[in-house]
Amino acid sequence: MIYVPKRFEVELSSYCNAKCLACNRVNYTEDGTVWKNPNTVYNLNLSVDFLEDKIFSTPFFKNGTYFITVGNNGDALANPNVADIFEKAREYNPRIRLGLHTNGSLGKKETFERLAKLFSHGDDAFEFAIDGLEDTNEYYRVGVKWNKIIENVKTFVNAGGKPIWKFAPFKHNEDQIAEAKQLSKQLGFKRFRVIKNIMERPDNKSDSILDNFHAKGTQILDSYDNVPASVTKEKSVWIEKGSELLPQCTINNMIYVSSAKKVYPCCWFDSEWNMSIKNWWNGTWNDLNTYTLESIMQNKKAKELIDSFNNEQKVHRICQELCGSCKK
Repeated sequence: MIYVPKRFEVELSSYCNAKCLACNRVNYTEDGTVWKNPNTVYNLNLSVDFLEDKIFSTPFFKNGTYFITVGNNGDALANPNVADIFEKAREYNPRIRLGLHTNGSLGKKETFERLAKLFSHGDDAFEFAIDGLEDTNEYYRVGVKWNKIIENVKTFVNAGGKPIWKFAPFKHNEDQIAEAKQLSKQLGFKRFRVIKNIMERPDNKSDSILDNFHAKGTQILDSYDNVPASVTKEKSVWIEKGSELLPQCTINNMIYVSSAKKVYPCCWFDSEWNMSIKNWWNGTWNDLNTYTLESIMQNKKAKELIDSFNNEQKVHRICQELCGSCKK
């Protein structure tokens, strides 16, 4: 076995109500043209029964340290059974740390009340991704209604929950950070944190791209025929290893389970646009529909990836690009 998984990152849903441009659901050009990513999945939910059978009942999970939702293609609160899933997770491992990320505008009152009682350990992390105030949050998180966010925050806090506000800065909202932090205290958030804007670009065009997207009416096309070569260009799977590589999968004993029931070492493999990377996985060996978690962790393809970390010459491109700059 390559390593014993202890941190479980799971995409509970690939449904979402938002139109965030940095999301894996879409791709875009600089003129604000946005279209659906044809290489990803949409509108799938993981069930309680599936997770109980394939993840929660395993000895790995019973000795696990962290169970957290990741929204590559959707929002966890879009899964109608999200509270049932977290309750089942705590039933199998009462000590495990829980984590959830949401844009805050989905879900019923009862769901937030139940989740507030579950996220009761001091190190649990229930995070609302709110990028601005009432007049700016929806500029990036298109379709996410402010009044619904505040309603859900108040429900969660009034039921005993202690959420975290995470704020991604853009030019249109960076002057509101101090005011947002003050509002977070008034609403009962236990923490306010400013995160890296993953839409940020070296050419500083993320804000102009957003402007262009709004100028086009925030339309998302089902398909697009004029995809730039920079998007479709195939990249090599293996690249020269950098001076320092700190693979978070092995450091944290981490796995990621997609809403399509595939196992990867991290969410970045599932969010890769480039087909050469997807094809490298070669088949269904990492499909939990067919194989057990233990057999997947023992597969030669998984071993090939992990062995590359100790290769002095070449390493997997995603690993070098994402974990070559990680800090200890």
